[in-house]
Amino acid sequence: MRPIITDLMKIEITSQKEKEENWKFRDSLKKINPEKVDEMVYNLLQKIAPQIDCTACANCCKQLEVSLTEDDLDKLAKHLNLSLYQLIDQYLKEDSEAPQFVFKNQLCPFLKDNLCLVYSERPETCRSYPHLERKFFSSRLRSIINNCEVCPIVFNVFENLKDETGFCLPAF
Repeated sequence: MRPIITDLMKIEITSQKEKEENWKFRDSLKKINPEKVDEMVYNLLQKIAPQIDCTACANCCKQLEVSLTEDDLDKLAKHLNLSLYQLIDQYLKEDSEAPQFVFKNQLCPFLKDNLCLVYSERPETCRSYPHLERKFFSSRLRSIINNCEVCPIVFNVFENLKDETGFCLPAF
């Protein structure tokens, strides 16, 4: 197991430097049984996630755009004691690419001191992030590679997965 890296600057620089390697690794993962990949990812996640304090980071809340479902909207409005119209007016805008709502700013309006002010009623995509427990990891590699720059958990799982699969770049 590689040493856990949590420094966001180091993670971003390393992810950008390894972009080409990560795309080649993506191609190699597609040749492995998807269920086996899911199992390796799950096992790595169980070892790595407990070593990372998300509240020391909260980078996902600062960097990622969150699409909200109707259920998310209802729960947030009720939790905040707002009407749906008030919630939308104060915090949301329509997603230009989908018929959904997203936060007006990339930084989540409910983040304070790296803590979620609506944690018990946070949107489903926040609840399941970084989505590594979901099946079909190999079919989501484009977003996984992009999330390597954002999330220390994703970065460390992805880097350790290279070792687990025996991935190495050909020597030139």
